Amino acid sequence: MKRTPWPALLAVAILLAVAPVMNGCAPRAAVPGQARQTPVTGHGRQQAGETAAEENDHGCSYFYFLWGRYAELNGRYAEALEAYEKALICDPAADYIARKIPVLLLRTGKDDKAVAWLERYLADHPRETGSRMLLAKILIRRGKFDAAVRQYAIIHEQDPRDLMPLLLLSELYVTEKKNDLALKTLRQA
Repeated sequence: MKRTPWPALLAVAILLAVAPVMNGCAPRAAVPGQARQTPVTGHGRQQAGETAAEENDHGCSYFYFLWGRYAELNGRYAEALEAYEKALICDPAADYIARKIPVLLLRTGKDDKAVAWLERYLADHPRETGSRMLLAKILIRRGKFDAAVRQYAIIHEQDPRDLMPLLLLSELYVTEKKNDLALKTLRQA
């Protein structure tokens, strides 16, 4: 098997990273780490001054996603968060990116913002169980057990065949010394 030399791979990676900037997709001032903070008001909401053409710019979104993924893999979570937010501005319909933002908010210690982000996201996507599970886990960590119970109950209502929310809910009841509710929950499974 012939191996591609690493300088060639590096050159291709640089060209892929620089191409959107040179094509006008991303102004140089908008490159993560060089730009001022761009607040994201919420998933799927158009920013002031955006045109319809800018709303779903997949090339721009892909550029910032790759930038963010690289930063995330190298432990630069604040830079990754900024890049993912810019990717979401380029393509507000990119759900995968929208689901990564609260995780990075948690990694940067912004738990309140992560909860607010998840609540806004779940208002638009009520059947997204992964985000709802993450919200429930954050609520448990913050000691808001009743709110976490509500999240697990919603997940179970949406998919009664999924046993994981019932198991987590029963574990939560045991932690709260509500063994009768834990048994009742396990019997549903």
